[in-house]
Parts: sequence; C-alpha cells; structure tokens
Amino acid sequence: MEPTTPTLSVHTMTASPYTIGTTFPTIQDARDAVLRYTVDQKLSYRIVKSDATRRKKKLVIVSVYRPHTCPPETHENWKMASSMQYVVPRLARSFHANPTLKAADIQELELLGGRRLKYHQAWRARKQLETFLQNNNIEDTILPDVEEPPQRKRVLVGYGIDVDAVSNWINTGDGSPPNPINVSRGVYGATVGVDRLLKLLEKYNIKATWFTPTHTIESFPKQMVKIRDAGHEIGLHGYTHEHVSDLSDEQQRSVLKRSMEIFTKLTGQIPMGYTAPGWKTSKGLIRILEEHGIIYDHSFMHHDFQPYYVPDSNSQWVETNTANAPESWMAPMTRLRPSTIVEIPANWHLDDWPPLQPNPGTAAQQGFVDTQVVERLWKEQFDYAYREYTTFIFPMTIHPEVSGKPHVLLMHERIIEHINQHEGVEWVPFGDMAKEFREGRFPGVTIEGGV
Repeated sequence: MEPTTPTLSVHTMTASPYTIGTTFPTIQDARDAVLRYTVDQKLSYRIVKSDATRRKKKLVIVSVYRPHTCPPETHENWKMASSMQYVVPRLARSFHANPTLKAADIQELELLGGRRLKYHQAWRARKQLETFLQNNNIEDTILPDVEEPPQRKRVLVGYGIDVDAVSNWINTGDGSPPNPINVSRGVYGATVGVDRLLKLLEKYNIKATWFTPTHTIESFPKQMVKIRDAGHEIGLHGYTHEHVSDLSDEQQRSVLKRSMEIFTKLTGQIPMGYTAPGWKTSKGLIRILEEHGIIYDHSFMHHDFQPYYVPDSNSQWVETNTANAPESWMAPMTRLRPSTIVEIPANWHLDDWPPLQPNPGTAAQQGFVDTQVVERLWKEQFDYAYREYTTFIFPMTIHPEVSGKPHVLLMHERIIEHINQHEGVEWVPFGDMAKEFREGRFPGVTIEGGV
C-alpha cells in the first residue's frame, strides 16, 4: 500500500493533530505541516527519517508528543516527551526585538527541566519563534510573561530498621558477661518488636531496609524469613554489633566475609547496603566496603537530607595532642575525594534509640522522652527539608526493641500520616535511594573540603 500524503493545509491543522505514523514525502513537508499546530497547541514534536527501501523511497515519520501538562486521557496512547511550550512565550519579546537571535544564543538563555538546551532543541525553539511571530500580532499588552513551570517535588522516605536483638547486649567488647535482663530485651525486639513493625509497614504499604547483625540472622531465622518474604531489603550490620572502630582492617574483612556468606544464603543475593554498628567507623571502612562490592553505606553524616558519594579513605587529618608542640598538630585536613560508595546519611536526630531506649547506668541514654517531643522533632526536620528542597531523602533509623513498644508505634503512625499528606512522597528502601542516585535519576550533593 502506497503511503498517503495528508491533504490538510497548515492553516486547518488546529482542528485535530496528526497521529503517530503519519507520513510525508519530505522532511520539509513534515515540518511545514506540523510546526504551526505544535506551536498553537503547545506540543513538542520529533521528525524521524524512515527509509522504505522496497519502494525506493525515503519517507518521514512524524511523532507528536503531548506535554506533561496534558492529561493522559486527552490524547490516549501518545508518547511522553519534554515539551518546549515554555520557550516560545518567554523568548518572544526578545526575539521580536532582535531577529538575529541564533540557536546558540537561545542555548545560553534557556533551560529545560533545569538543564541547558541541546543545540537541536535550541534550533527548534528558534523555528517555533519565527512561526509564532509570523502568525501572531505581537504586542506587549497581549503577551504576558509566562511563569516558570513549577518544579515537581520528589521525596524519597524510608525506614532503616536495626534488628540488633541480642547481639547489641552481648557485644561487651572484653568478653565480660552481659546482664541477662538486657538479653531478654533483645529477644523481645527480635520477636515481638519485629512482628509489630512488620504489621505497621504492611498497614501503610511501606518497604523498609532491615539492617541486621549476622548473629540475629543465625539466632532468629524464622523472623528473618518473615522479613525477607514480606519483600523488604536486608542490609549488613556487623556480626554481634561489634564496633568497627575497635577492629583492625583484617578483623573487619573477616566479619564482612562471614556476614555476606550468611546473607547470601538467606536472600539469594549479595547485600547492597551496610550500616556500622553504633555508627562507629574506621579510617579503612570505605575502602573495605569497596573491596567487597557494597553499593551504599548508612553511617556517615556529611549531609542529612541528600545522597552523596562518601569520601574515600585517603583524606588525612592531624589529631590535637597538647602534650606536643602546637606546630606538630596545627595543620588542615587533606582534600576530600569521593569514593564509589553512595552514602544514605545517618542522623542521630532521626534515631529512636537515644531518646526512647532506657539504659540504666548509662548517662548518655535518656529513654523516657515523651513521644510527642520526638514526633515534633522528626516532623519539623521533614517540614524544613520539604520547604527548602525540591528533591531530598528522609532516612529514619529505628529499632524493633524501641519502636516495637506501643507508645512508639502510635508515634510512627502519626509521623507516617503527616508525611503522606505531602505531594511527591515515595516510601522506598535505602537500596532504592542509592540506586536512583547512582543511575542519575535522583540528584544529590558533592561533599567538598580539605586542601
């Protein structure tokens, strides 16, 4: 069947758009036919060559795209594309005053979706401007300034759940016996606490990241299967919650190797993420995580609401030692350089343990703070970030032993419902945050410092 050439003239195009697949004899014919309609209707379009070799003809296929502001039901099954609809009205006045405006000039003046226009986009914008001005009697009084399209909020929110269970209490460091009462609290967390948090997450359709010491996996296998089968992410968290800052590099490697073997048996895949027990790290930790193929970490605090590549292990600083001459320790830190490990930042102010976990005999622990106070603290952090950032992440750290308590569960319900009132919120595991950042689909920040 021979391709048909549309008979509609350029001036009758406003009645209805051409559909995808409409053919024209030449590219110029296609541009002439589509250009006015796309400008009038504020649509973007693309011209694609198609070589029909069997008929020894070269045809042009025109794809008309709907802009993001066009409801899907208006033009069903049309393709999505970035629209140029904001370029023409914004530049019309300056182009009318200066018809010699070139595509390169438009590149310098215009941004599309926050990015500099490519040359072919700027060239198309110039052609649209020519047509727009030829077919409209431009007066300042009838060409109002067009507001910038509002940037769409995108907020990735997630829970990092540290299933410390018994391991935290038997991590005495020197092998001294723990208080059996504390061990029982750990059992509570691994059983009652885990079950209650799974129920909470299911109620709100949230997938979380469960950072789990390997001791917990081996000691409470049925509970870990529940977490796995509910579709949650499981991340690394030491073996018995031992503090990395107390380990040599070789000890860290041994723990990581054993942990990854156990995790892989449980989940069928290598874990993506890691959080240091007690958020106590070492100078060599990031290098060791890189050696073992870990994608992201959740221990450092260079930022609070943005992902970034955590600085590598090569930066140096000199500790102050007042026993020595000041000249020996008065020196700046060396330059921070990014590693390959994504950081989903930790934040003591978004951690349930310090304010809500009683630990008699430890001055740093409070444990009996009113949940209304903690709730306000967490909500205010979210509200500030939502006001100040178009895109941000909001990782919260909780523990089944703490957040499995009734009064804290009710606090989480209120926090979740508060966050869900905001546009653009997505609840995701930390691993999804890291993947989006690594793949360039979610912006973040670059950490700078040192000389």
